[in-house]
Amino acid sequence: MQGIMCEREGGLYKCVKIYMFWGDFDALCRCFSMSFLEISLFWRMNLWLKKVLSYLFPQHLKTVESPYSGKLELVVVNGAVLLDSENSNYSYGSLHRILEIGIAEVGLDARFRSALVLGMGGGSIVKIIRDKLNSKAAIDLVEMDPVVIVIAKEVYQIQQYRDVRIIHARAEDFVRSSGSKYDFILVDLFIQSTIPKACLSSEFLIGLGEMLQPGGVLMYNTIAETMEVNGLEELCRQLEQAQLTCRIVRKVLGTNDLVIAKKAKVEN
Repeated sequence: MQGIMCEREGGLYKCVKIYMFWGDFDALCRCFSMSFLEISLFWRMNLWLKKVLSYLFPQHLKTVESPYSGKLELVVVNGAVLLDSENSNYSYGSLHRILEIGIAEVGLDARFRSALVLGMGGGSIVKIIRDKLNSKAAIDLVEMDPVVIVIAKEVYQIQQYRDVRIIHARAEDFVRSSGSKYDFILVDLFIQSTIPKACLSSEFLIGLGEMLQPGGVLMYNTIAETMEVNGLEELCRQLEQAQLTCRIVRKVLGTNDLVIAKKAKVEN
């Protein structure tokens, strides 16, 4: 909720203006004198009903404007709230399944201790790490879009998970200045369906290699139809310059190519 202002009238609270993350309830307030608790209950019932109906038809929840991605939509499908841009899924839809497949390809287990996610979206990777892998690894989530950060907190309750830190920053700035090292790095950086050029640069990719712990693994998510010709091979070539071994998992769910790169362990 962003704010609420009410005035007392005849022993009842009459809502003058209510702004909530989920929508503008002005019309509702003009028709009824309702307390904040009553409105909250109304909304929860509305969300519950949409989740039930979503098993029959997708249910639109909210459209929000992002300064980077334009219109973002929250849609309920089969009881799950999805975050979509105009051209791609940002969280908990096909992307969630792609990341699950990628994690299986990487071969992570619960013993890894630290993870970096560049491009948080709704934070569905956290659910995979915590619930699928049963890992208690510390997770840093880097996201430049303040609207997406609000959605991750308010809709997906990302802060329910322990040892998860949200960092509001551009990925390239974080890689350049952080100095931290991680056992696992996920790069999932898109504006709509295109990877920013800065996140394909030699400086950025070499920086990723330097952030990996010995034996650490990097997974770089790409969309096949938006990558330039020979783009994946060039991406691998630059990662190999950072002393990583690289392979490509092609056409995951028919749409995405995953680049998986590993840093050698230090021999004793």
